[in-house]
Amino acid sequence: MSAGEEQTGGAIFSIGHSNQPAEELVARLQGAEVHTVVDCRSAPYSAYTTQFNREEVAATLLAAGIRYVYAGEELGGKPAGEEHPDYEQMAQRPTFRQGLARLRTPAGQPMCLLCSEEDPRKCHRSLLIGHELLQLGVDVRHLRRDGREERQSELEREADRRRQLSLF
Repeated sequence: MSAGEEQTGGAIFSIGHSNQPAEELVARLQGAEVHTVVDCRSAPYSAYTTQFNREEVAATLLAAGIRYVYAGEELGGKPAGEEHPDYEQMAQRPTFRQGLARLRTPAGQPMCLLCSEEDPRKCHRSLLIGHELLQLGVDVRHLRRDGREERQSELEREADRRRQLSLF
């Protein structure tokens, strides 16, 4: 992903590893023909899902022919020292904007954002990154563990309907 490479027509995928076996995650990535995984976790380590610790997941993906890039410093959802992150404020930070700019893929080279939360409705990869990418005209598709694909545009319409209903 260099600054000169532009995304042309393809989607950027997102996936949450949750507690599944690494092989399941790799199979879903391969099914979507993902060539690069961009890890957007602020803290890419867990005592419970060690198969997704930064070094382990990088090795697993490499063995499957998938490039791994860590971008948690720019795109992570929990900046150091912030207990309750403000996504609107975070979206304006220069480091976040630089991270978004790095999300460019050559045609035919799909990439996927990786975080730990399986449900994109509860994760910054949808609430922050996906939202901002959609504003830039990027088609963001969330790969779900049950095999479904959910588009960011659909999640945003769903959230808008919930906000409207809460007014009454």
